[in-house]
Amino acid sequence: MFVGDVGRPDLLASAGADLSADALARRLYRSLHDKLLVLPDTTRVYPAHGAGSACGKALSTETTSTIGEQRRTNYALQDLTEDAFVAAVTEGQPARPRYFAFDARANRERHALLDEHAPDLLDLADVLARRAAGDILLDPREPADLAVAHLAGAVNIGLQGRFAEWAGSVLPPDRDIILVGDPALAAEAKIRLARVGLDRVAGQLTDASVFASRPELAERSSRLTIGQLAELQGLEPAQQLIDVRAAAETAKGTIPGAVQIPLAVLADSLDGLDRDLPAVVYCASGYPFPSGCRQALSGRFPGRVRPARRLRRLGGGRTACRSWRRHWVKPSAAVVPGRPDGRSGHRSERSLRVTVIGSDWE
Repeated sequence: MFVGDVGRPDLLASAGADLSADALARRLYRSLHDKLLVLPDTTRVYPAHGAGSACGKALSTETTSTIGEQRRTNYALQDLTEDAFVAAVTEGQPARPRYFAFDARANRERHALLDEHAPDLLDLADVLARRAAGDILLDPREPADLAVAHLAGAVNIGLQGRFAEWAGSVLPPDRDIILVGDPALAAEAKIRLARVGLDRVAGQLTDASVFASRPELAERSSRLTIGQLAELQGLEPAQQLIDVRAAAETAKGTIPGAVQIPLAVLADSLDGLDRDLPAVVYCASGYPFPSGCRQALSGRFPGRVRPARRLRRLGGGRTACRSWRRHWVKPSAAVVPGRPDGRSGHRSERSLRVTVIGSDWE
């Protein structure tokens, strides 16, 4: 039980029929009614998750409540039959982040305790060698810092956002991670990554500015304005526009022609994209998405995905985005990954050219 919600029942949906969302929702119904709702109304509730978590669809920002208050206000605790409860808690859940299945398995296995100390420091040569060997380079600095310069090939997911959830959505759990941002952030980043099962943090770059003397190793972020996006659509009208926001956000409207693939399932939903056509990806905040989307795309098709030379973020702020909204359309169907023209996707040996944009769409 959470404040305003209950646990989503599809955590183990891929593990077998006896652990399907329907089966676990029925177990949840009996647990709530036989164990929790029999407690006195004054019993305090301290939720394990809150607003913003992918573990529910109506999680409150409140950090405490009571059984009585939840009995009155929680949609899942109203006077519902078991079948009605199952329908209520399984409908409208956000896309299930890809780390859910991995964590569900890992939680049932023996696991070593996490070493909460900061990871070992590595010099630039060691980091480059680890990158060549297939390790993931992760930069947890803020986008403004990243825009100045960052190590080429590094994934940027800012520590101040929904860091662990976004990392778990785009990073594979079976590869070592090397942190290449500010060493002062390393210990916190390591602990927060471990909370979603990404506990293979193998090192931290000694100084995130050391590659400044090696310009061939540096990348810089740029911004794409609303006007530039419109111009790009005029120059390449066949490009694929991919909206990676959650279903609750896309329900308010999308750019015409956009394919809706939530970031949480992007890496596993690429077969419907045409690798012969360029692609533009946009989101709600732009916060983790430029290199996060790149990681999702390249991780799925290693050697075939060639992101744009400079990944761009959409500038102009909310005013510019509101002006663009005049052209938005309401989605006519649920999120269905696929080609904008409705034809089935195919695998091509040509690379998928990707430009990534993002801004505030409120």
